[in-house]
Amino acid sequence: MTRISTHTHTHTHTHTHTHTHTRRAGVFVATPSRTGRAASRRRVSGGISLTHHALMALCAALMLCMEPPAMAANDPIGHFEIKAEPLAEALMEFGAQSGLTVVVPTTLTKGKNAPALRGDLAWTDALGRLLTGSGLTFTQNADGTIVIQKISSAAPAKARTEASDQDQGQLADVIVTAQRRSEHLLQVAAPVTALQATDLARQGDFRLADYAASVPGLNLISSEPGETSIVIRGITTGYGAAIAATTSTYIDDSPFGSSTANALGSLTTIDLDPATLQSVDVLRGPQGTLYGASAMGGLIKYVTIPPSLTNYGARVELNGSSVDGGGQGFGVRGMWNGPLVPGKLGVTVNAFDRRDPGYINDPNDNQRNINGLHVAGGRLAALWQPVERFSLEFSALVQNSSANATSDVDVNSNLSPIHGKYQQLRYATQNWDLDSALYSLRANYELGWATLTSISSYQKQTAKQGLDFTPRFGPLLSGIIGVPNLGVVDHVSVNDHKITQEVRLASRATERLEWLAGLFFTHEKSVQPEVMTGLTLPSGLPVPQLEPLFVDPNHDSYKEYAGYGDLTYHFTSKAQVLAGIRVTSDSEDNVTPFSGLFNGPPAIAITSTSSRSTTYLFSPSYNVDSHQMVYVRVASGFRPGGPTGLTTTSVFAGAPATYGPDTLTNYELGYKAGFPKQRMTVDVSAFDIEWKKIQVLSEIQGFIITGNGAAARSSGLEFAWAWKPIAGLSWSANAAYTHAYLTTDAPGIGGREGDDLPDVPRFSANVAADYDFPVTSLVNGFVGGNFMYMGSRTSDFVADLPADMNRAVMPAYRTLNLRTGVNYGDLTAEFYVKNVTDSYGLTRLYGETIDAYSPPLAAAVIQPRTFGVSISYGF
Repeated sequence: MTRISTHTHTHTHTHTHTHTHTRRAGVFVATPSRTGRAASRRRVSGGISLTHHALMALCAALMLCMEPPAMAANDPIGHFEIKAEPLAEALMEFGAQSGLTVVVPTTLTKGKNAPALRGDLAWTDALGRLLTGSGLTFTQNADGTIVIQKISSAAPAKARTEASDQDQGQLADVIVTAQRRSEHLLQVAAPVTALQATDLARQGDFRLADYAASVPGLNLISSEPGETSIVIRGITTGYGAAIAATTSTYIDDSPFGSSTANALGSLTTIDLDPATLQSVDVLRGPQGTLYGASAMGGLIKYVTIPPSLTNYGARVELNGSSVDGGGQGFGVRGMWNGPLVPGKLGVTVNAFDRRDPGYINDPNDNQRNINGLHVAGGRLAALWQPVERFSLEFSALVQNSSANATSDVDVNSNLSPIHGKYQQLRYATQNWDLDSALYSLRANYELGWATLTSISSYQKQTAKQGLDFTPRFGPLLSGIIGVPNLGVVDHVSVNDHKITQEVRLASRATERLEWLAGLFFTHEKSVQPEVMTGLTLPSGLPVPQLEPLFVDPNHDSYKEYAGYGDLTYHFTSKAQVLAGIRVTSDSEDNVTPFSGLFNGPPAIAITSTSSRSTTYLFSPSYNVDSHQMVYVRVASGFRPGGPTGLTTTSVFAGAPATYGPDTLTNYELGYKAGFPKQRMTVDVSAFDIEWKKIQVLSEIQGFIITGNGAAARSSGLEFAWAWKPIAGLSWSANAAYTHAYLTTDAPGIGGREGDDLPDVPRFSANVAADYDFPVTSLVNGFVGGNFMYMGSRTSDFVADLPADMNRAVMPAYRTLNLRTGVNYGDLTAEFYVKNVTDSYGLTRLYGETIDAYSPPLAAAVIQPRTFGVSISYGF
């Protein structure tokens, strides 16, 4: 005889609902009432507009071979409050709070417990956390019922908590915090790319340069490993130390890097090793409302591995690499994560040591593979949750990188190599050493009606750089001071300290109104000494009788105060508007003494600046149906102004003592969709950016200074696509068209109306494919690869360029990367080849002489064909 007992309970969370538990012989079922289920599906199907048809034409060819889009809605973000209790009871609570029906044999839950669960999560993520460590997984039937079952012993470890519908062809759901809330990637009314660290590790992508092609509209300007200027949507005026960044970098919720041009702001961009990461989120377009200064082109947000209060995990990895005709590299990584006091205190620890191979040679002293990079560091994080409403997380992250040379090759005006395909001639070491540390403390308190968050951080960066200025100043100074064969080396360093404090209050998600408000403060102090000295050639020894040619110890202090807020109002279940504003007040004090032969009599510059900037965001969006969104986004961004640190009596006579903020406004139309059954996703955005009072770099007698000049426009189209047609097979592609150009003359840098902004490709694209397949009942294999195209780019502006000459152009190039490997339980072995066709691409081109256009020119080249192997074990 089968006994069925029905129990009815009422719970109050965001809304009140009723659910029913039905227990049969050997099976129990948690079912929501009709009210609960309806509430979980706030956005329902609707009609299709003309706008929808116009945008759908972009992917119509792809859809011809697909089945009709009869699919379920994207998983909504729900609020879960489930205490630590027996798994059976936790699953009943999950069914009640999610509005889903859960079916599980009672024999599977007997003797098993579930951890406490609290927060705003997708139901797949919430259920996965409840089942972690239980040996169970789940599937979803066509009618939406969730069925709990045992994990197959042949399943790869990394997939054991994923929904089986992903195995049947669905793409993984991705949750991002782009707008300081947990949201589905396809439901964020903004262009966001989320790269998972597990995928980066599997692809052998350890540096930003390895995976930049996965983000439409992102390109890098770099001539030395670890010293990179990041460009999104064409917002750049070129590479240079004396200018602030146009792309902001965050590590979790803390801004990282200098806010000013006086502390190498655009070059000290941290490039985190994936050993410490959970994901890398890239937000395209200005983010000035929520993220403040310098987020003009966009934002790169490194999301680190959070400590766990309930589950244990660890991973170790070894890898090696070899450049065809170049050097060898290696890497070792280790991570442990788990509770020290279950449910109360969790810790994650990881460490890594990596050496990337070099491939540039120097005929001076027959030096080989001189541009290798050494990166080492780690992270310690602890999460303390004494009560359910309050949590405190401390994190300490350190990463040090060191390179002894650039990736430059000396070339003629026609870009032909002077000394050899991978050779440069230098008389001084062109090192780049960057030591970075970030200490942060995040506190969260759940008020019930809102969440109060405090983020405090302290960062320290120390950089040291050597520059061989012999072609630029050597011939000139030899004639002036009577020392034949004079070489010149410039030593630049920076010691930067920065504290930040942010407090914000965020409302609970509701069907009508959501809001967020916050206050932000930062104080940054830096010292940037610069010392230029003379050398005798070809020995490279110092010239004893010469005092330093130029000494410039730059002392800088920067402060910023800001208040911000945004509001989302849902007019209907389909239509909503997001509006935000941020008001920023900043000030900067600079003291710079000058001395040395170049300067003349000793002098000192003392300058202070202050400014106030207002950024805004207005973004209406419309859910065409449960899986398609159209949005409009109008957003602004800015960089603060500051002192140039120059004196009117120095070599910089006539140069401005200060420069002002520059601002831009982005107008954008976007479309996102996930269909059918999320086997395919599409993300399309068209943008137009108006940039005013641009901060530009100019040259005076061979020295670089910062000023304001001209206006520019960047307009384009970005496209991202992913498709998982069958189990195990996935395709993805992205492309970007960007036209970035001056709209007024910029005489100080030799720019004319209509000239292209430097280092921005008109077109770039990337296509990738991966296939996972069973080899035996215990072994799974995988193969994959990607093909990348980088369009031609115009080099930096050149002042006083002769009328019969044009700026040099870096030609387009293509790269192909392939990989294959096997999984045996928790063990993974992989082999990969990067740049299979040994493409010879340029990432930066600049003049080495004082006029900046006569040869030799320096051309930074990409890494040649590279072979790699990786072995990892996770448990």
